[in-house]
Amino acid sequence: MSGKSKLLSCASAPTRRPLRHLVALVAMGGAAFAGGVGTSALAQKAAPARSVDLFMRQANSLHANACAPLYATLGKLAVVGTSYSLRTQADRAAPGAQGMQGTAGMTYDLPDLKGQAAALVSAAPVGNRCEGQFVRVVPFQVSCAEAFRSFPKGSKPIGTLSGVPLYDLGSNRGQAMMITSGSTCVVVSIVQGQQKL
Repeated sequence: MSGKSKLLSCASAPTRRPLRHLVALVAMGGAAFAGGVGTSALAQKAAPARSVDLFMRQANSLHANACAPLYATLGKLAVVGTSYSLRTQADRAAPGAQGMQGTAGMTYDLPDLKGQAAALVSAAPVGNRCEGQFVRVVPFQVSCAEAFRSFPKGSKPIGTLSGVPLYDLGSNRGQAMMITSGSTCVVVSIVQGQQKL
């Protein structure tokens, strides 16, 4: 991205998911693409204008339309279960030919999960397709062993990076890193996606 970028900022209504599902969604990605990640009916009533699709709306307002569907899909998956604010950037000179990046500050306010989190979402045209990813950092108030029990079936450790455990979430769902912080666990999710142009 060049230094000449356009910024937008908005907030979204929260979605509600039980902790077990959130830990799994924080850790995985691919499985949620098929069923889609929507906003709960309660959240839609609370803020109907913002719950439509903040990621798509910001991408379109920046005229970064080519990869907007992939960006929106990854973005909605990254922020599921949270109230969030989003800042999307794209190159002003060639928004459709360059990538876009969104930075989300998120707040979980669920019975079993409270606190702040963050995500970085990006998508860019590469040849005849768009490629994108999100990286999400969520501090859970449970141990890493407990968080791992909620990972999707087929998840397995694949090694460590400087002592930080790295997991394959199986079935092309992405990867997760688990960082112990005292008696709690910080889960870093890495999910990639593609779409044809």
